[in-house]
Parts: sequence; C-alpha cells; structure tokens
Amino acid sequence: MPPPPVQHHFVGGVSHSQKLHNSKTLPEVLAHCQNSRGKAVKAGVFDRGYRGPKTVDGTQIMLPAPSLKRDNRYQRDKKRKRCQR
Repeated sequence: MPPPPVQHHFVGGVSHSQKLHNSKTLPEVLAHCQNSRGKAVKAGVFDRGYRGPKTVDGTQIMLPAPSLKRDNRYQRDKKRKRCQR
C-alpha cells in the first residue's frame, strides 16, 4: 500500500543580493506567495530562522515548539502534525 500524500506545500521563495536575516525577508516572501496563489496567506508554518513578530501583514506565523503541559492530546497532535517534515 503506498504512503498517503504529503499535505505540506512550499509556495514560494525570494532570493536577495545581500545576506539578510530570515525575519527581515518575510514580508517579501508573503507578497510573492500572494502573487503566485492569487490570495493572501492566512497562516504559515516557518522554520526557527523566522523568529520575530507573530503576525506579518495579517498572516499568522507559526513556529515549531514543544507541546505545553496543559495541552490536551488533540492540541499536541495538531502541533506535531503541523510542524512535521
């Protein structure tokens, strides 16, 4: 039986001539994603290099983090599934 299809999508990326921190390039990346998709991104899961503001241009930024002690099983599974490779 083949494995189920992966639900993670890489929507876009932007190259820069200078070395910039990932959090500084985020507005450009989100604009590129909006242009390629035709609509704005509501929420995105980013790697730890995008440390910075939790919302940018109305997009919620989610980073991988360990589950909290007060999280129930559903919340832990949801976090794990959202940030897995």
